[in-house]
Amino acid sequence: MRQYLLNIILLFLGFTIIYSCSRHQQINRTIFLADSIMEYQPDSAFKLLKTINQTDLSVSENAKYALLLAQAQDKAGHQLINDSLILIAINHYDHLSKDNNKAKAYFYLGRFYQNNNDYAKAINSYLIAEKATSDHDTLLTLIYDNLGTCYKNQDFYDKALEVYKDAYYIYKQYNSKNILYPLRGMASIYAIQEQFEKALKYYQTALTIASSTNDSTWQSILFCDISRIYDNKNLYEAAYSYIVRSIQYAPRSSDLSAMYFWKGEILHNLNQLDSAFYYINLAKKSSDLNTQASAYQALYEIKKEQGELNDAILYNDTSLILYDSIQDLNHSAEISHILKQHATETLQQAEVIKRQKYTAFLIVTTLLLIACITFIFLYKDNKRKKVYIKIQCELRNNQIEKDELKEKIKTLIDSNTYIAERNKELKKEELKQQQVELWKRTLQICTRLFHTSTSYKKLHAIETAKFKKEREEKQKEINSIQKEINEVFIEAIQELREQYPKLTQEDLFYCILQYLRLSTSTIKFCMRVESNQALTQRKYRIKKQISPQTFSIIFNESSPSEGVL
Repeated sequence: MRQYLLNIILLFLGFTIIYSCSRHQQINRTIFLADSIMEYQPDSAFKLLKTINQTDLSVSENAKYALLLAQAQDKAGHQLINDSLILIAINHYDHLSKDNNKAKAYFYLGRFYQNNNDYAKAINSYLIAEKATSDHDTLLTLIYDNLGTCYKNQDFYDKALEVYKDAYYIYKQYNSKNILYPLRGMASIYAIQEQFEKALKYYQTALTIASSTNDSTWQSILFCDISRIYDNKNLYEAAYSYIVRSIQYAPRSSDLSAMYFWKGEILHNLNQLDSAFYYINLAKKSSDLNTQASAYQALYEIKKEQGELNDAILYNDTSLILYDSIQDLNHSAEISHILKQHATETLQQAEVIKRQKYTAFLIVTTLLLIACITFIFLYKDNKRKKVYIKIQCELRNNQIEKDELKEKIKTLIDSNTYIAERNKELKKEELKQQQVELWKRTLQICTRLFHTSTSYKKLHAIETAKFKKEREEKQKEINSIQKEINEVFIEAIQELREQYPKLTQEDLFYCILQYLRLSTSTIKFCMRVESNQALTQRKYRIKKQISPQTFSIIFNESSPSEGVL
């Protein structure tokens, strides 16, 4: 009897083990299949993974399952509802330094935060994912693309450009169609910065690639982007032609409300009010509250311009109601965000000690770095002071020589008549020549001294400014630049004034600017004149008042040691 019971127990255990092994094999096959079709059929992968009972999984299987399910949800366009799923994968893979599963886990955590507009946490997650990535260019480009978007939304445009460029170069190596994402990203940054020509360049490059692959969806998107650039440049005809093409290329199943709104706005700018009203009226049917609110506001503006005030008031009231609804939704989202933050605080406590150690390491490293930077700064500052003192000594010695030379000339003029008149004139000319050379040397020394001043940096910024707006921002600094030039070049200016008293203060300032070899546009900017003719007339007037040799030194010589830039 005992033997019989023992056989039954052994048989039961055997069936249990066989069933368990078979079950785990089935789970592993399902996970493997879902992983293999993830790239091209994320919806099917998501459905497959949902057939798995999570309680049957081991710790490692559960981590893999959580990671794949998060990936399938994201790729299929379903937003992660909470971060609990992805945190299972992070807790399992976090101890690894370089591991693509860890990188993926943090990437999808970043996607969760990004979808919830928590860009600071999203950026942090993406940066951890970047560090954990090991020889996985596809994942790295996804990280860079999303990191660029987060940086852009946080107004860190330089950083956004940097990561978009990193993604671009990786895609370019593999000749990937996904290169359109970083191209559009870079173009959008330049558009925000009002560098419209650069933005157009990148949009056109992306459009060429999209056209070569007959991708109508991308063509529609890029036509719309280009239309906005031309609208910002007030080139409304060009903007209109591109928005028309954008609508033509848009997939039939897509929501055209935003494009209709944009087309209506362009027509409004072209003063075609009836056509503008027609398209914006179509846009107000959008399911998006923001588009609806903007459409009603635009309809209010059109009706107000047409003098139909009753209709205008109705549209305005509707837009205000919609804006209030949007504000209420944002308030609800804020409350939801606070609740999510509270839920994650418990998990974050585990990271506190780790972060404290890391912070201590950073503090020590930072202090050492500050000490090194301070030492380098003091060394450079000391070196600069020595150069400054040396130049001042040269200037002082040069002045002494000039004073001695002036005394010799004066003595020669006052000398008795026993010296032959011709010899006296020759000697006088020789001394005058020496005086000019000393004045030239004074200019050179003053220029070297000017290189150490803050005004030199300001002039350099004006000289290298690419856009008119950048120069206009420097307009208020012209007075301080002129003042410092007068102080640095005081001895050279003083001598010019003594030799040629008819020269005005503006003439003297112009002479120094010319000697510094600045561009004509910079000189006009500093002199506050609009035309080249004004400078030409001033130059001609100065030429008539000073000696040819002095004129040549100021206007014609081009020694690298003398030019400022």
